[in-house]
Amino acid sequence: MVEIQDGCCYICGRHESKMARTLAVDHDHNTGDIRGLLCSPCNMGIGIFKDSVQLLRRACEYLEKEPVYTAKLTVTNEAQHKLKKKPKGNENGKA
Repeated sequence: MVEIQDGCCYICGRHESKMARTLAVDHDHNTGDIRGLLCSPCNMGIGIFKDSVQLLRRACEYLEKEPVYTAKLTVTNEAQHKLKKKPKGNENGKA
């Protein structure tokens, strides 16, 4: 399978050498049939959509449609910096 897919994720096309983890063997949860090799984000993505073609199609339609709202969100450089910072201390956020 790795040779057939040239070591790349079937969905996004990223090569396994660019990934922290190896490609996952994706399978149909109802039949057990192997579908192909996926990177972790793509494998998790279709899992989040419950392997539903209908949900994935709706998601594609949603992304392709014209925006309903004309307002734009803007994140300042300072806000971006704060979002990237990790709090000091333990996981409860206490120092």
